Amino acid sequence: MSHIQFKTFGQLALADYEIFSSIPSHPFWSQVDQVIDFSFADELCAPLYSTQGQRPYAPSLKLKVHFVQLKKL
Repeated sequence: MSHIQFKTFGQLALADYEIFSSIPSHPFWSQVDQVIDFSFADELCAPLYSTQGQRPYAPSLKLKVHFVQLKKL
């Protein structure tokens, strides 16, 4: 089986870097990011993705989005 390549967002522009560096860290999500390595989702879901076509979003990114949505409820 071929290695799945997920979408990459490339290098940040200077304006993006300035904005992201001025945002204060979130008390909950910054700790979650340090404690949990979400890359297990990429390895676990890799057989479900095709090597053909556009690169998909990484399952780890999708999992993080779901956690953010749950935390807001």
